[in-house]
Amino acid sequence: MSKEFGAEGVWPCRLDVNKKLIAQGINSVVFRVNEYALKIYRDNSPIDFLNIEKLRFYNDITSRASDLAKAEKWSIKLPLPYGNKRILINPFLQVGKCDKCGYLEAWAPFITGARLDSVFFTPVHDILVDKLSGLNYKIEKELGVDGIFIAPVNVRSSGLSAFTVTDLCFDIADLAKKN
Repeated sequence: MSKEFGAEGVWPCRLDVNKKLIAQGINSVVFRVNEYALKIYRDNSPIDFLNIEKLRFYNDITSRASDLAKAEKWSIKLPLPYGNKRILINPFLQVGKCDKCGYLEAWAPFITGARLDSVFFTPVHDILVDKLSGLNYKIEKELGVDGIFIAPVNVRSSGLSAFTVTDLCFDIADLAKKN
């Protein structure tokens, strides 16, 4: 994380960019910076679970899930008029600890579109949550991890034919290798 914005492996400090707050999660605060999402991670738990190694592990799992989703053309089937929706996983472009401010940061492409928690209501919402639960299990099984929980708040409608997952874990603290 450095001063040259967007160069390969070089990203600015959160203090040096014009940003707009777009979301707050259990582990992070998310800002929009031009065409990117900047996730600033914080530890608000009694134990120090979130460190650079954990964030890199999360990045690896996210990248692997993204590759699988593309290669296997993951989709979920919803009732009409929604139909089949392709599932995409938004990978990180860069994760690291900022040399300037010391915060753990992750950069990813900003995904436009409505969050699914705001566009789907019962009974479709319940079906969607069930389908996402099945996707959680699939990712955990294929990647040998526990703690995947894709919440509708972390999924965006990407046009008429796809959903994009912006976070695989509601709480990164829950992510671990299967024993």
